[in-house]
Amino acid sequence: MTLSWLDLIGYLAALLVFGTFYTKTMIPLRVVAILSNLAFMGYGFTGRLYPVLILHALLLPLNCVRLLPIGMSTGLVAARCPICSNRSMASVPLRLSQ
Repeated sequence: MTLSWLDLIGYLAALLVFGTFYTKTMIPLRVVAILSNLAFMGYGFTGRLYPVLILHALLLPLNCVRLLPIGMSTGLVAARCPICSNRSMASVPLRLSQ
């Protein structure tokens, strides 16, 4: 049995979804979910599976928006992120370690 690139992308996406259920904290969960969304979007686009593509295209910005405040509150995301419209956060320093 030979796996095509489409199959490999699908299995990778499924493995990443499993990874989201395995994580115990929110930041890794959101990062893995974002990677899963990207993999499923590639799978949906390549396989012409448009419902899969549309679903994960809608979930991707949701996961990004949910990750940003968590990262900013913990200092893991740069405060001058162009996505963030809250200018009062511009002086929050970036912490690389705790």
